[in-house]
Parts: sequence; C-alpha cells; structure tokens
Amino acid sequence: MTKRIPWTVAVPPLAIVLLALTWHRSLPGPVVAVVAIFLAGAVLAAVHHAEVVAHRVGEPFGSLVLAVAVTVIEVAGRRRGRGPASTSPSPSPPSPSPPPG
Repeated sequence: MTKRIPWTVAVPPLAIVLLALTWHRSLPGPVVAVVAIFLAGAVLAAVHHAEVVAHRVGEPFGSLVLAVAVTVIEVAGRRRGRGPASTSPSPSPPSPSPPPG
C-alpha cells in the first residue's frame, strides 16, 4: 500500500519551484493563472498548518498563532505587490522655474 502525500505538504514546494522558474519572465496568461493557483494553494496550506498548530496549543495561544500567520501572509502579499525598489527608476526632482519678470 502506497502512502499518499497530503496536498498541504506537496503544494508549497511545487509553488516555490514554479515561482523560481517563472520569476521575471514574460509569460502567457494561462501560465500566470497556473502559477497563481499554486501560490494560492501554498497560502491555503500555510493557513491549514497554522490552524493545526493553533488547535494543538489551545486557547488563547491558538488565536495568537492564527493572527500572526494571517498577518505575515498579508504583509508578504503587500510587499510582493510593491515590487523590488531597485528596479524602478527614481524620479528626477522637478526643475526650478525661472523667476517671473
């Protein structure tokens, strides 16, 4: 009898590999959709693992574990949305206008 690997263990490493293979590449829409689905699966797996830990440690620490997990996921999503600061050109300061007259 073969032992199946749970999706919560299999999806996050696959998401990392897909992300590494597609990072900074121009991709067609279906490929972007597949990568997005795997990344969403990795987030759901992280929340699942946080719920398992929260259930094992009980109240009130379980609620704290879930709150921290969701906060970390939220912050990571916001930082990823901004993009790396080094790739965007810095805006030039406005040129001074000549005095009137």
